[in-house]
Amino acid sequence: MIKAFWVNQGSTYLEERNAGLLWAPERTAGTSTVGGSKLVHWETMTEVEPGDVVFTYANSHLRGYAVASSAAVLMGRPYEAGTKYSPLQGGRAVFCSYHELSTPLPLETVTSNSSLRTELQSGTNPVLDVRGRVAQKYLCRISSRAAEWLGALVALPLSTKHPIGLGLTPTTVQRLADARIGQGKFRDDLINSFNGACAVTGLSVVPLLRASHIKAWTVSNNQERLDPENGVLLAAGVDAAFDRGYIGFDSGGILLSKPTFGSGERVSLGIPVSHFVLNPTFLTHRRREYLALHRLKFGF
Repeated sequence: MIKAFWVNQGSTYLEERNAGLLWAPERTAGTSTVGGSKLVHWETMTEVEPGDVVFTYANSHLRGYAVASSAAVLMGRPYEAGTKYSPLQGGRAVFCSYHELSTPLPLETVTSNSSLRTELQSGTNPVLDVRGRVAQKYLCRISSRAAEWLGALVALPLSTKHPIGLGLTPTTVQRLADARIGQGKFRDDLINSFNGACAVTGLSVVPLLRASHIKAWTVSNNQERLDPENGVLLAAGVDAAFDRGYIGFDSGGILLSKPTFGSGERVSLGIPVSHFVLNPTFLTHRRREYLALHRLKFGF
């Protein structure tokens, strides 16, 4: 039988939906050198298994549901939205497929069922407080009765593990988590493709190189996230400039730079200030397509 959960996403809903995951820190911010406390509603991430259902709530509305494709995997925050975050807090992600309602349901509609409201107020980690308001928590496990009522609201039959949540193997999940931070096979493939050197500066100190996604990880599908053609090996400063859209490359590999990104800044990062062209061997057909998407995103 499935387990069911309720997630409060607020301002991070779109980021998590686009990235196809749920994400929560492992601990509070703590000090500058040591992470803080663990919280029950973040620890609930460890209870999710493939095929479980998570009802998604954000901005005073039930948005639909997500079906877990993985158990929780360690990962730093994969997006920039949300409250202040330190890498010392760690994090866990659960990959999932999102299913949105065409018309989200306001909380009042959900809690108009008094029995459902009571269920959501029950347990050791309840969704609702005693006044019927959504508690300031991220993830709460809910009862099977609550899940049945919510399932009826979103037209989701609940019986056994949902097959659409069972598509990712543990190996794929770990590869996705590694690719998000430019590690694992994704990084190894880029080091091999770019001969262990920055594509722009030629720096060959491998620990100082970043495996950068061209089409951002958060807007890529899982295949694109693992595709080495969607990557370029860059020195850390060059990677930062590329990731923020200060530089790009045209279809012939010519380095492009925004007018606001002056020669002084480029020199500081080791980025050429005169005409520079990527090695043609790097410009595969797929990598050209990804670079075109990068130019479109940043207005080159």
